[in-house]
Amino acid sequence: MCSSDYYSLFEHTADIGVEVKGKTLEEAIERLLLAFYDLNVSLDNVEERMDRVIKGEGETLQDSLVYLLEEALFLFDTEGFVGKHVDVKVEGNTINATVRGELFNPQKHEPKFEIKAITYHQMVIKETDEGFLIRVVFDV
Repeated sequence: MCSSDYYSLFEHTADIGVEVKGKTLEEAIERLLLAFYDLNVSLDNVEERMDRVIKGEGETLQDSLVYLLEEALFLFDTEGFVGKHVDVKVEGNTINATVRGELFNPQKHEPKFEIKAITYHQMVIKETDEGFLIRVVFDV
C-alpha cells in the first residue's frame, strides 16, 4: 500500500484502488479529486493558474461521484487540465467542485499513471465515527 498526506492506495489487480478519509463528505471528495490528479501527474510542480468548475449529478451519490470523476478525467484528457486545489459543495446527490490548477506541460510536470476510466467496482462511500471514507478503483 502506498500513501500520501491525503490518500492511500490499496491493491487491486491491474487497476489502482484509492482510499480517502475526511471529516466531512466534502473534504473526502476534495481529497479524492486531489488523489485522482496526483495519480495522473505529480502535483509537486503544479501551480494554481486557472479554475475549472466540474459537476456530478446522478440518481445516487455514487453515480454523482463517478460522473464528477469522469468530468475531471475528460478535462485532463482533452485539455490537459491538472488540479492542485479543490473546493467541493454537496447538495443532495449533486456535487459541485471548483478546481484550481494548470494545463499539463511535459517539460514541467512528471506523468505517473494513465487513468483510463472510473469504475463502480468496490466503490464505497461511508460515514464513519471520524467522518467519511471513500474508496474508488481507477482503470489504468
